[in-house]
Amino acid sequence: MSRRRKYLLVAAILVVILLGAYFGGLLQAITGASTTSVFCASNGNCGAGSYDDSARGISWRGYYQGYTEIFDSAQYVTAWTADGHSEKILGFMQHQFGLTGWEIDNAPGSDTFSPGNAYAFDLFINGDHYTTIGYAETGNTQSSGWTNIPVGPLYMDLKGPVTGVLTVNVYAYEHDSVNPFNPTGWVKIGHDEANLISGAGSCSLTGVAGVTRPAKPGEALTVSCDIGYAASSKSNSAVSGGWTLWQDSTQVASLGNGPGLGVVASFPAASQTGVHTLRLFNTLFSVDAYDFSVTVNPDQAPPKPSVTTDPAPPWMSNAAISVSWHADVNSVTQSPIKTVHVHVFYTNGDNILKADFPGAEGSTTFTIGKDTDIRISVISEDQNGEFSLQNEVTYQVNSCDLYNKCNPYTPLGTFDALAVLFFLGAGAALALTGFFVKRIPGLIRVAMVLGGIALFAFGLYIAIVWLIAIVTAWFSSLFPHF
Repeated sequence: MSRRRKYLLVAAILVVILLGAYFGGLLQAITGASTTSVFCASNGNCGAGSYDDSARGISWRGYYQGYTEIFDSAQYVTAWTADGHSEKILGFMQHQFGLTGWEIDNAPGSDTFSPGNAYAFDLFINGDHYTTIGYAETGNTQSSGWTNIPVGPLYMDLKGPVTGVLTVNVYAYEHDSVNPFNPTGWVKIGHDEANLISGAGSCSLTGVAGVTRPAKPGEALTVSCDIGYAASSKSNSAVSGGWTLWQDSTQVASLGNGPGLGVVASFPAASQTGVHTLRLFNTLFSVDAYDFSVTVNPDQAPPKPSVTTDPAPPWMSNAAISVSWHADVNSVTQSPIKTVHVHVFYTNGDNILKADFPGAEGSTTFTIGKDTDIRISVISEDQNGEFSLQNEVTYQVNSCDLYNKCNPYTPLGTFDALAVLFFLGAGAALALTGFFVKRIPGLIRVAMVLGGIALFAFGLYIAIVWLIAIVTAWFSSLFPHF
């Protein structure tokens, strides 16, 4: 093989290694907790229920359900939106000490599992590590009899529509105050699990009224609902409330505690003409909302208005959205359009914008304040007092956490400073070598310079994009509704 080909091969291999290392993740910093070795109680009991370490004279048990459970419920209702929260999750334990000299103390600051803490609640969702919540020891751990651990209790909620199994492993940092030769460290003292169940639900009108034409005053309406759980088995959950359906401020149906698919309910439409709202509630929160219109003579109502948005969905939180509409007259009555009723709201019914605009067409803007899908309802009203069928569309709002859409360089992988420095350094080295080393054949030098410039430019590009993303996120945190 000629010297020129050797140089060219080396340069090509170098470029392939650089790109392969980045896209393969070798250059990305490894993050996450690094734990110390965790050993169970000497009697080997690491299961659920009561925990007894007879060799150390410390016994453990849960606090709830007659001191048999760590969690205060066997199941918890989770949120229906990306930015919503579950109901509160509580976990607590008790201990009882003998006379062996073993104590609970705070781990040293150098500990890699839960530094400075005496207890650690290690939580998993569907087998994946979620978080570790630590508590420092603040009281006397040598109390006689069964007493509450002098920290905590675990108090948390989960963000987003999470379902599956929540697992907690509880650890205590134990040491022997009498015999310093006994090993000091984290001991697993408890384990518990609970089901995470969906609090999601949605309803839609079925049939003709409110679907293909406006409803008449007092006309029977029918909805079909898919519902999750109305509440958990927590003792303070108002399970008896169940799922309820409301028309404006009046409850029109009870749908039970769920879950269920295609749950049907019927009720009369409001007696007043105009724009009305259906809302679905479970025991914990409102989860769905839908506008519809009521008019006296549906055959004389204006046709459904047309609606456009800019930019087109999907959208992100903090984005400014422009919505425009145009309403036509009824082809028979030719009654002019007097007002267009515009309602922009999150799918659970929380208002963003609700206003009446004169004339047949117009536009307005609104800002998305959270990672929750949005509905836009537009209904026209003519001078005869007839209301059109609603033009109501649900628009997707992507969540940074769930969909990773906030990072414009997502296809390149997670950014870290080491990768940028690597590309900048390697690109500069390759270009300078090709430029100054005269013994390398001319074509290969040109290829090395161009390749080095390309690598350097690539590193510079992702650095600039990253900085823009950080500045944007910082600005959005300071001015969330700007």
